[in-house]
Amino acid sequence: MLFRSSPLCELFSKTPSSQFATLFTSALHPLFTDVKSIGRLHKFIDKLYKDIYALNSSTVVVGDNKVKSQEKNLIFEKDFVKWNNPYNPIISTTGNPNFASALYAILATIIIFNLLCQKNKMFITLQLILVILLIRNILVSDSRQGLVSLFFGCGAGFVILAAQYLKKIAPIILTLFVTLGGLIVFGMLRIGPLTSLVYKESVSIRGYYWRAGLQMAKDHLIFGVGIDSYGSFFKQYVESTYLLKYGYQITSTNAHSVPIQILSTGGVFVFIFYSCLILLTLFLSSKYGLFFSN
Repeated sequence: MLFRSSPLCELFSKTPSSQFATLFTSALHPLFTDVKSIGRLHKFIDKLYKDIYALNSSTVVVGDNKVKSQEKNLIFEKDFVKWNNPYNPIISTTGNPNFASALYAILATIIIFNLLCQKNKMFITLQLILVILLIRNILVSDSRQGLVSLFFGCGAGFVILAAQYLKKIAPIILTLFVTLGGLIVFGMLRIGPLTSLVYKESVSIRGYYWRAGLQMAKDHLIFGVGIDSYGSFFKQYVESTYLLKYGYQITSTNAHSVPIQILSTGGVFVFIFYSCLILLTLFLSSKYGLFFSN
């Protein structure tokens, strides 16, 4: 339903964006309808892990090239794309060090917990090397978002593991995770003792992006402003204080929040289907332990 509703909202939105978005979501639909049975689902997950390892290797190589280039003061010399990027050079193919570090964190989290299912020592060694390189790239990117993502990803995984295998101390682990996670979130909002460690100015800027996206969703609730059309409406909906503080040249093509991005560009139905998919994934992974057993 998620992949069927996305092209639909594109057709009925006031400003349809590029046809690529519609074709892309339509093309992905057969992939997800092909994994209806548990047997097929396990094959799909096995293939997905292999794709993740390939993606890990490629992102680490791209990141390493940027580190080596930076050491020579030739930041983008070895990159096959001539990025127009004023940030840290660790951007992989995402164009932004925050996005890259978050991607590294997601991939590292998946590999860390997949290690529990592996018996091949060579494969385990290769995975550990990839995890080390990914964490190293997160640190070099100077992006706190990657470290925070890694904490929440691994923390949530350990909580689920504790609930399954360490039931006596599971409440303690959950309490520690929620407490520390809460302090991190408050620190990102410039509240609490961890402010100096996790707060960045970009968080305040994202507040403008989120509020603009929510306003778009309010005015275009049913079908949104159009898939991938956030940037076309950004200056129309962003608060005037943003323009006074950062000028008219600095804009954004993304809400920097997946739920808000989907709600503002796809509308309420796409948002509902997306939310159901996330909740279903959480439910199945908790109930059947797909990531923690063979």
